[in-house]
Amino acid sequence: MCGILGMAFQRGHTMKDSGEVKDILHKLFVESEVRGGTATGCSFVDLHDAMIIKHHIRAKRFIETDYYINAVNKRIVMGTDSEPIIILGHTRLKTKGTQYESHNNHPIVTDKVVGVHNGVISNDDALFDLYNMPRKGQVDSEAIFRVIEHHLKNKMDMENAICAASNVLLGSYACAAVELKIPWTLWLFRNSGPISLFRYPAKGLVIFASAERFIKEAVKGLDLGTPAEMEIKADEGVGMNMLQNRQVLFKIGEGAKRNTKVKHGNQ
Repeated sequence: MCGILGMAFQRGHTMKDSGEVKDILHKLFVESEVRGGTATGCSFVDLHDAMIIKHHIRAKRFIETDYYINAVNKRIVMGTDSEPIIILGHTRLKTKGTQYESHNNHPIVTDKVVGVHNGVISNDDALFDLYNMPRKGQVDSEAIFRVIEHHLKNKMDMENAICAASNVLLGSYACAAVELKIPWTLWLFRNSGPISLFRYPAKGLVIFASAERFIKEAVKGLDLGTPAEMEIKADEGVGMNMLQNRQVLFKIGEGAKRNTKVKHGNQ
């Protein structure tokens, strides 16, 4: 059991208080620590690049470190820029791979993808052999994003790469990812793992976490407008284009084999 969490800001978002945004992120980490205290990490992705920070310490200590404080101060600057920003966070409960090796902690970074995962993949070694993929760590989660990257390199788009990966993954997963070439789109997908997802249309803000209560606690007392909860059912994924304010909900796993798309359009 691990915790995944994050925030995404649409182009033209109206979140102008940097302190408020930082406070939401801090609280998401603190609330999510119950799901994993082995390591903590975060990525900040914008139209220019991605910054990744992580350490083998629990979330409450992580958010007090100089490198976390410096990162949020540099990357969370509201009021001067309303371009898309996507933040992915993770609280790890170690399964495979020592937490003292950075490549085993999340976010997992490849040449094309950055992502976080809650769950356990049981056939990761076999997948690395099958696709002859490079491997930086020992953690099973790396296989998810390497398989996605493999399909991206073979000219699939991100949605179809996620579907293709879901057809070969054995185990449990709830994931959030960004394709680095298209840094304005947040991808969430799951089989049996939990993801709670809320949109705040009045602010142009999206928040996700492994439990609904983590989000509610993180935004308690804030005036973000009426939230709209988006349900991601088992064996589904969603792509959220923060540049155009568009979402696509799609089937993965067995549903992906039938190529059944259940929703596509503006929200």
